[in-house]
Amino acid sequence: MAEDEVIKHTKKIYKTWMSRDIPFWHKISEFLIEILIIVFAVTISIWFHNLSEHRHEQADVKDFLEGLKSDLTSDIKEMKSDKESYLLQKTLFNYLGHLGIKEPVSPDTLRKYRNWLLNTTGLNPNDGRFEGFKSSGKIGTIENKVLQNDIWTCTRKIFPHCLRAADFIRVRKLNYSISPLKT
Repeated sequence: MAEDEVIKHTKKIYKTWMSRDIPFWHKISEFLIEILIIVFAVTISIWFHNLSEHRHEQADVKDFLEGLKSDLTSDIKEMKSDKESYLLQKTLFNYLGHLGIKEPVSPDTLRKYRNWLLNTTGLNPNDGRFEGFKSSGKIGTIENKVLQNDIWTCTRKIFPHCLRAADFIRVRKLNYSISPLKT
């Protein structure tokens, strides 16, 4: 539609310029007026397009942040569950570590903690949404730079730290559970 207006005003400029009945200075003034109309129309059209695009980007950001909040809530819930599991494992291994060499393990204790004896606990972060948003190049559309930095910190520093800690505990637990077999 904007192109039609530009074409219409360009044709008017051309007709005015080619007319022999219109004085030269009037042609110049008509020419300048039509150019200003075209520039104004194009500028307004570009402005509305950019405004529409910005609103669309911010709608994407809002959807992303709502999903990220859900992902982080789920991750926190998983970490709380993992913490409980680690505490139960710690209780079990403290008990086992304080037994004498020939002292028998209580069958009740083994029954109570059997699920935590050989299981592995580890964080499985829900980072797919973040990775998709980042790889699409949209992470820069988050206008709140503090929030943007906090998201980067969480996904690039905190999660990897939690993953390394969980792997350390898993490997340590595996080594403790295998070590009696080595001797």
